[in-house]
Amino acid sequence: MSEIPKTLGKYDIYGEAGRGNMGVVYAGHDPFVDRKVAIKVLASPRAPDDPVTLRAKRLFFNEARSAGHLDHPNILRIYDAGEHDGQPFMVTEFVEGVQNLRQFTASGEGQDVDWVVMLMIQCASALDYAHGRGVIHRDIKPANIMLTQQGVVKIVDFGIAQRDQADATMVLGVVGSPRYMSPESAQDNKVTRASDIYSLGVVMYELLAGRPPFHATTLPALLKKILHEDPEPLEAIRPEVPEAVCRIVYKALAKDPAERYQNGGEMEADLRDVAALRPTSRSEPDDDEKLALLKGLAFFEDFPDGDLREAIGAGRWEFHERGAEIILEGGRERVLYFLVEGRVTVARKGRTIATLEAGECFGEMTYLSGRPRSAAVTTVTEVAVLAIDKPLGQWAPLASQLRFTKAFQQVLIARLDITSGRLAER
Repeated sequence: MSEIPKTLGKYDIYGEAGRGNMGVVYAGHDPFVDRKVAIKVLASPRAPDDPVTLRAKRLFFNEARSAGHLDHPNILRIYDAGEHDGQPFMVTEFVEGVQNLRQFTASGEGQDVDWVVMLMIQCASALDYAHGRGVIHRDIKPANIMLTQQGVVKIVDFGIAQRDQADATMVLGVVGSPRYMSPESAQDNKVTRASDIYSLGVVMYELLAGRPPFHATTLPALLKKILHEDPEPLEAIRPEVPEAVCRIVYKALAKDPAERYQNGGEMEADLRDVAALRPTSRSEPDDDEKLALLKGLAFFEDFPDGDLREAIGAGRWEFHERGAEIILEGGRERVLYFLVEGRVTVARKGRTIATLEAGECFGEMTYLSGRPRSAAVTTVTEVAVLAIDKPLGQWAPLASQLRFTKAFQQVLIARLDITSGRLAER
């Protein structure tokens, strides 16, 4: 496809966003719902009935069928798929400045432990969601784990995914990348959810160690190691990696699928426990220092010191690294956050809708109403927050409750005004 088309079906095309072995990706626009999209077009120099072309087409549409019904903030969303003038195409969410984890595993250096843990939390959450809807990815590897500019994971390429539905046809004769293949996959045995967990364990080991757990110059030698050898202990490669983190990697890499995490939720829970226990290089300020910090925030400019001390007593002080997902879209945790230092982004269905600076609050809608989170909040920088999960009526006196309610109303009015302005511009 030498020339860039102006349209493809109902979609307007602005330009080329990328190119790969399977075809080309365009940056486009869906005029019906007014959103920017990515349009992947399958291109093959071979004849339409050539076996290679037919196989590529099967993989292409298997991805659309497998991931098309998945709606998770850490899985690239697929909006549409079809054929136009004989060329298969797929429409997905458009993510600015995306990169994949391959550049980090290829560096030969171990990555920051806290950063790796936060990435793996997002990956495990995405796999748990996909598995719960009957989809096994079968090709988890760094190249298929994308990272946005805000540090949000997007798992992609469900081309060889296996679906549980009775009418689903598995893509036969295709396996994942050998380096990330589970022992049961190497033996051509039944692939399960635990197989994806193993592959994620390989990615985690590689990010931490700076090299894969198994390496060989030939495929038979590599498969032999996967089946019969243990990887070099992480502690020997990087003594600073905590024992609890190493245990998570080893459990994910267990040869016997029954000894691994049975789903992403189990792995995510252990990862979150580790993240909560990890010591921070920053020391928590004392109550007087916290008071001084809160008094400098715009949200609290009309509050007396007594209200601020009540809030400090009811909440907890948290530090989060860059790229940490503080709030997961769809979650129900009734926690209110005040951003004391740093900057975060607010994203809905993978699209950034706002950037918040120190002095602002977030999470107030679910905190007050109990409704599911409508957006995800991810750190752009290191941040400090005051988090409160106790209901307002349990810790704030009546006069203080009224001041907080008034302040929340002002926040909502300001954000609605911004939204209205953006809609008017469109």
